[in-house]
Amino acid sequence: MRKHRYALGATFASLAIVLLAACQGNTGSSGSQSGGATSNLKIGLVTDVIVGFPGESEAAYLNTRALVEEMEFDVVHIAMYSPRPGTFAATRMDDDVPHAEKLRRLNDLLALQRGIAARKTARWLGRDVEVLIEGRDELNRPFGRIRQGKRAIVMRSGEVAPGEVLNVRVVQATAGQLLGLPAA
Repeated sequence: MRKHRYALGATFASLAIVLLAACQGNTGSSGSQSGGATSNLKIGLVTDVIVGFPGESEAAYLNTRALVEEMEFDVVHIAMYSPRPGTFAATRMDDDVPHAEKLRRLNDLLALQRGIAARKTARWLGRDVEVLIEGRDELNRPFGRIRQGKRAIVMRSGEVAPGEVLNVRVVQATAGQLLGLPAA
């Protein structure tokens, strides 16, 4: 069976770096002195990554890892490849990456992204943000998302309904979310 390898990831990465440079108004390095390519942007970048896709070599995985490190995505949805009945990959490609290797790559990328997300989320501490309310969490606190897509929980707020926008001062930040109080 012939193995197909696609350069879409590298092409996307090149396009993304050019776009980021344009957004930053700089034509030189895509990174900044304080961090990766997105550290000074007022946007949030989110992507999906599947590790262990058929034909993924260690070199290809390390390229993916380097891209995640350079781009400093706000959120990365990471999954381990498994064949899905009826898909092209399941019917025409050998699942040639061992399960243990897929799991190693998954955990490595999760740890890397957790660190990136924690650093990036910490920049919101003490800042006021707009939160579009989506509903209430399991503790009955309003939650929603800021403009950059980061989840935010509002502590000590009165009655708010989904669809309302609240100004919130961020008092705590974790890799996965912000917590804040209604801004004065």
